[in-house]
Amino acid sequence: MRKNSTYESLTNYNAMTNKAFHLLPLRLLAGALVFSSALGTVAKNTKHTYTFTITRTVNQTDETVCQAHLNVLKQGLSLSALNVGTNPKFYAVQGTTGNYYATSMLSPWGHRFNASGVVTSSQTRMVTYSRYDGAATFYVGHNPEKVSEGENYVIRQALVNHETADTVVYVFSITMGEKSSVSSDEPAYAVHRADKVDSWYPLPFVQQNDQTPQNENFIQVNAGDRITLGLRPRHEGESVKFNVRNPAGKTVKNTNDNDYVLTAAEPADAGYYTMVSRYTDADGHAHIQTLTFVVDVQTNQGENYDWKEHTPYWSYDFRDENPDGFPTPTKTHTFKQRNGKNANQVNGDWWCVYWGDNLNSECGSGEVLQKAMTNMMAKYDEDFAYIRNEMGWPPDINARKGYKSFVYVFGSGLANDNTSPTEKGGYQSQTSPADGGTWPCVWASYYPVSRFRDDADQKWNDGDYQREAMIHEGIHATFADMEGVKQSAWFHEGGNVWLQMAMNSKRDGVYGSPGWLGVGNLICPFMPIECYSGWLQDGSFGGPSAEGVNMYNANGQQVCTWRNLIGGVQYGEVFPLFLGETVGQGSIPWIWRYCRTRVLEGIALGNSKEKVEGIGDEAMRRLILQYRAKLATLDFGGFSNGCRNLLNNYFHSTVKAEWEPYWIDVAPFQLTPYQTCEPNDDKGWLAPDTITNPGWSGGNIIPIHVQGNTCTVEFRPEDLNMNAQLCYRTKDGRCFYSQPVACGKMVLNWADADRPANMVVFCVVANTDYIYVNDDTRKKHFDYRIRLGENALAVASKDVRWYFYEQTLTDKEFETGIEQVHSDSFAGNEEGIRILSSVLHGGKQVQLDLGSIPPSEVTAHLIGVSGVAIDQQTVSSDGTIQLPQQLRRGLYILALKHNGKVQAKKVYVE
Repeated sequence: MRKNSTYESLTNYNAMTNKAFHLLPLRLLAGALVFSSALGTVAKNTKHTYTFTITRTVNQTDETVCQAHLNVLKQGLSLSALNVGTNPKFYAVQGTTGNYYATSMLSPWGHRFNASGVVTSSQTRMVTYSRYDGAATFYVGHNPEKVSEGENYVIRQALVNHETADTVVYVFSITMGEKSSVSSDEPAYAVHRADKVDSWYPLPFVQQNDQTPQNENFIQVNAGDRITLGLRPRHEGESVKFNVRNPAGKTVKNTNDNDYVLTAAEPADAGYYTMVSRYTDADGHAHIQTLTFVVDVQTNQGENYDWKEHTPYWSYDFRDENPDGFPTPTKTHTFKQRNGKNANQVNGDWWCVYWGDNLNSECGSGEVLQKAMTNMMAKYDEDFAYIRNEMGWPPDINARKGYKSFVYVFGSGLANDNTSPTEKGGYQSQTSPADGGTWPCVWASYYPVSRFRDDADQKWNDGDYQREAMIHEGIHATFADMEGVKQSAWFHEGGNVWLQMAMNSKRDGVYGSPGWLGVGNLICPFMPIECYSGWLQDGSFGGPSAEGVNMYNANGQQVCTWRNLIGGVQYGEVFPLFLGETVGQGSIPWIWRYCRTRVLEGIALGNSKEKVEGIGDEAMRRLILQYRAKLATLDFGGFSNGCRNLLNNYFHSTVKAEWEPYWIDVAPFQLTPYQTCEPNDDKGWLAPDTITNPGWSGGNIIPIHVQGNTCTVEFRPEDLNMNAQLCYRTKDGRCFYSQPVACGKMVLNWADADRPANMVVFCVVANTDYIYVNDDTRKKHFDYRIRLGENALAVASKDVRWYFYEQTLTDKEFETGIEQVHSDSFAGNEEGIRILSSVLHGGKQVQLDLGSIPPSEVTAHLIGVSGVAIDQQTVSSDGTIQLPQQLRRGLYILALKHNGKVQAKKVYVE
């Protein structure tokens, strides 16, 4: 057998992928020239090559696991997700001498190689093999009868996105040696996403007291600390001068090259400091930039945060302005039938119903029909009496003007419509009675009306739904002439649904689940609060009044711009539910009374025309973070279980364009409420994806594995108005929250009795912008970074239902069993392993103290902060392990396996 043998190098990847293209319809070739803005800019014809250096013993029978980095593959292949079932245009390519072919990634695959590295279909001629699991792992093995110690074999396999010709090549260099090991030069991140300060001409400079200065544009201090902010030239021969404005907009340092020093920081000093810099390069060219620093001042870091003590309060009851209320209306409107007769009519106390003689027979006739109409009026009177008298809402304008509110049954022969008696449906509308004026009403067909018959529930199975739907439209009639939310179409629906839920819970003690379209609020926290039609196909969001949503083709047919399920988020009542449970139920009628245009803006700024104050900027931003944090813990009082049940019903649902014709053919996307964060640089900073990072007022929920009795996670905003907080539930359901931060470290401490369920906490990141300006507002996604600190082990899987806090959950992405480890020793025995080396470097040995454990029985796994295995090997006879040569500086988990148990230690590689 030949040493250092390989098959002919796969250098001509254009030729290879073009050959694969020839197998495809021409339509897909054209698709390679475009990209969907929902996925960001797609690379074209790029190639990345990574090598796994493997040592195997001659008689080794277990496979060597070569763990590719998922984020490297996704970025290298221009894919938003790496999934066998959802990437049918993603091909694996294997080359042999003079021959290339593509294998569809609809199923995992493997290849056998002979001594020359040529693919063989024969098991007997096979010397080495590799197989791919369809996600991000290769398994490499060999035929012990065909190899000898000291020999080396090189095999190559490639993954190709055939629409873009992007290629990732994996080289497996296999040596037959004395012990098994595997390492890789694949970086923990493939494409470093630019940080905000990368575009600055000068270097940022921050310092806390006399600590080591940092070249960052953010700083977190404790109250009373000294803060130094400044700028520094990047290169010799360059200079920079700058002024400084504090968060109040006041200039606190004029233009010069001195640092700005705040001698004793107070909480009021927190915020954004703006510098206008004049940077002169070595050639004498001047560059003017406006740069922003973030300052966070903590007073109780490490202490739990009680949201009850920091929740603003506002409330409205119409009786505050009308202490005597409104008298029971006595007048009714006059409606005619098309045959000239007066309409049929049944009166309740506050409501009445009109219909014609041509009503669909499904509603019955004679006494059956009369009783159905009487039943309807009884329900309207009962429900709206409670809404008025117990919840503080006014009646609609009919009743306020002395007329009974009314239901108009269309399709029954009344003069105000010419609809067929078989037409179905119902909604809130307005119409003009014969006595004059135009008035809001419930505009209903025979179908929901029939469900008020005494025998309706014996005849049909949708009676409750139809009867509640009629009340829903009556609530719309109440809202129709109220002063508020004139530019917030989303709230007309979500606020309406909330009111019925709140009535049922307060009156009947029934805490149900939100309506099914409320799942968008729960499963897509990155979407804005004030959002109509949700996450659009171009990656932007529908505005508060459906801005960006409506589109029509040349034939006048509406084009679908949204995605199924979450496109109905405007019907979601979770935000008003949150307000009702945390601020109080009177907060919702206050919005309808005083928030004249937008909801969030009105809550913050109030109503200047009527001299009603809002809660203010700081409280509004904190309220948005509170909402996002309570979404993470599902902390909604009596509605918590209902919200969880709804979320669970749609966990892992797939969304795409809802119908044709559609705007953009987006790839199917699998929903989970959790965000992933992947390594972005060699300093340990992790970045979220750019597809589901937050929109305005949106948030991300990042689950994190922790251990011990404390944890720290560091937050760095890349855009303005970002806040973050850690939180969790215990196994018995209690909720805990850290102090919120604008930047810097978030810290949680807990006693043994208060441990996080499954030792997972949530890092919640929120954008707190609350004023909708224009299309730029709804199109922007906000960026940030996090870094795992003390006892924060790794980002947990987004595909585990972490909201089941009372259950014992397993994160299968941690193949080393790290999810079982919450201390620094083997549980219950003396077999603790210690690391003796004080400094760790890539390519160097790490000395372990194994005690009485034989080295050959201990396997070491090195794991990146994203949870991906980087290296695995058996401990050498001298008690050492060898770190991979190309290991980057940063935080890792060293997991040591022995006798079915795992011991995990956090290590930092210099």
